[in-house]
Amino acid sequence: MQGPVVRTVFVLTIGSHLIRTCGYPNFRS
Repeated sequence: MQGPVVRTVFVLTIGSHLIRTCGYPNFRS
């Protein structure tokens, strides 16, 4: 279970963190 799976989970985790940091609710128009 390495490669694409681990990379996908990593991207999703970082993406979620960035969304919270940037303030996703405020980004919505």
